[in-house]
Amino acid sequence: IPDPMFIISHDGTIIDFKGNKERLHFLPTKFLGKKISDVFPATVAKTIMRKVKITIECGETRVFEYEISGKKTEHFETRIVRSGDYEVLAIIRNITDRKLMEVQLKHLSLHDSLTGLYNRAYFEEGLKRLEGSRSSSAGLMICDVDGLKIINDTLGHNIGDIILKAV
Repeated sequence: IPDPMFIISHDGTIIDFKGNKERLHFLPTKFLGKKISDVFPATVAKTIMRKVKITIECGETRVFEYEISGKKTEHFETRIVRSGDYEVLAIIRNITDRKLMEVQLKHLSLHDSLTGLYNRAYFEEGLKRLEGSRSSSAGLMICDVDGLKIINDTLGHNIGDIILKAV
């Protein structure tokens, strides 16, 4: 498995490590034998410890996501599985690329790819939000570029796109 795997004791001590060392940003000597709170940011460490305790008590797998900010923000998914009476196996996967793709897909689903303006799906989503609110007014501007078909037919779609973006 390419993802780093850690054995963590009930008190949060990282007991062992298996996996691809190149995927880590630091050597295993930096975390082996140390507490989760010494290795991860406080909020992430608190979440991990809560999940470790629940997993040891119930025996159910816990899956959660978090981000760590450094030179750049990275997103991770961690799966915690009970591996003994007083320890768990934590598998950590970097999901930064997936999160970036989700943001791009969300943007593309609500914006026109040529102009970058909000599209019909965004407008319909906005109408649904307004239905449940106390605000009773909304505005919509519709614009038509006269002669765009003639420009596309005579000068080409690239020129038509330039004019459409300028408008």
